[in-house]
Amino acid sequence: MSDLDGFWVALDREMLARIQGWQFQRDGDLLYFSLAARDGERYRMRIDCDGYRSVAPDPVFVDSEGAKTTKPAWPKGDNDFDQYVKPPPHCFICMPLSRGGLQHHQEWRSQEGMDVWNPAKHSLLDIFNFFQRLLNSEHYQGRHV
Repeated sequence: MSDLDGFWVALDREMLARIQGWQFQRDGDLLYFSLAARDGERYRMRIDCDGYRSVAPDPVFVDSEGAKTTKPAWPKGDNDFDQYVKPPPHCFICMPLSRGGLQHHQEWRSQEGMDVWNPAKHSLLDIFNFFQRLLNSEHYQGRHV
């Protein structure tokens, strides 16, 4: 059983749907995660989990067809929010727990105190919780149009 299979089996999706309103789908190494922002807008993320846990996941916001280049699929926010969320044309998440962030900032791996993806310490739950906090924060300003 792969690490992703183990995570998927252990993930109590029904409880998370009841408590957080989160919804999940899986297609091989792709995990789809749906969550609501503080204004009630629902966003859908596609998380590429190829190589999970040894390789950092690669989350992006996507539309109902799974395309990351649709700008209204992405949330918008202030400068603090924009540190993490890079909507089209960039289409990546820039954080130390994401593959895209680590590819764009290779220096993070050697920076003292930088909490980069560590398979012994992090899981997909860290990604889910991070985005729920971000979409509930005062830095979130709605959906791109």
